[in-house]
Amino acid sequence: MLNLSQHLSPGICTVLLLAVYGCGGSSSQPSTDAMTGISDDTPSVGMPGFIDPRIEADDWRHDYAENARELTGGQDPMLSPSSGHDAKVRQIAADSDTTIQLSFWNPGDGEWGQSDPNCSGTTCDFNDPDNEPLTKGNAIPAQELLTILPVMNRRGAEMHLSEYSGANSLGPWGGAAFAGVLNYSFFGTNYLEWDSGEASSNRFVWGTTTGSNPAMGSASWSGIMVGAAASASDDFWVQGDADVTVHFGPNTTLDVAFSNVTEVGGAGESVTIDPWMSVPVANGSYQSGNNFGDDGDRYLEGQFFGPDAEETAGVFYDWLNSDPNYYFEGAFGASRDPQ
Repeated sequence: MLNLSQHLSPGICTVLLLAVYGCGGSSSQPSTDAMTGISDDTPSVGMPGFIDPRIEADDWRHDYAENARELTGGQDPMLSPSSGHDAKVRQIAADSDTTIQLSFWNPGDGEWGQSDPNCSGTTCDFNDPDNEPLTKGNAIPAQELLTILPVMNRRGAEMHLSEYSGANSLGPWGGAAFAGVLNYSFFGTNYLEWDSGEASSNRFVWGTTTGSNPAMGSASWSGIMVGAAASASDDFWVQGDADVTVHFGPNTTLDVAFSNVTEVGGAGESVTIDPWMSVPVANGSYQSGNNFGDDGDRYLEGQFFGPDAEETAGVFYDWLNSDPNYYFEGAFGASRDPQ
């Protein structure tokens, strides 16, 4: 099994996916020069074995990129940093009218709890005077504080790793994310830690919503999910396929299923997450379960994005132990299949 703590830098936890299990160990960081640009000998995107040159060979993210593609069938990224991946992420954020967030907070004592983001549009107020509201203006840090590293393309989603840092009323912080980018939305998981010891772990979606239920036509969307699995003794990152099926009628519903869910950071263990079935859809949104529940709950929330509901994306957790050994949390995104 992969122990997430093996890949966390002391002081600033650079966790790729959801990790609420402590810090330790070390990781190799790209140099400042490497983080600010792409050298002239960058491999062409689409070339076999393309790894972003800013991910050095001894960096744990390099192994992750290779493992993820080998285990999931991912292809080389279509967008390199120099050909617009960073710009696309920023443009989707700038154009977005909605965000979906699932957030957890550690006040620095090792005890994690859910924090209510109270989101409306693209602003999430965490109801905490020490935690400034999240907006699309501060969701993606300034260029000099952010490195977005394309990893692969899988089922139409461009995947990337990012590392970033900044400071707010709680002081300096650093973090990392693993995310997928479509045309009208992006989704993923991240982890932030402050020098003071506070930490935040989040599942998120940003995008431009359709605002209405899908029209009759093709009834399926295909994409991917990213998340983490955890038990009392172990934790590891997972990635899988996401498939959404809409059932049209007087009361439109949909099913969300994750398949081929695999540990992508190490041994490649397969895990099972039960599907969500017959979830009601209204005004282009859907929700199943009670947010901010407790062990024994499962939750799903999502929306349709882009004109004609071309995409759908959402967040989830499963604490019902679909797989008897683990619980799961993550995000997903999918594009509408041709008719």
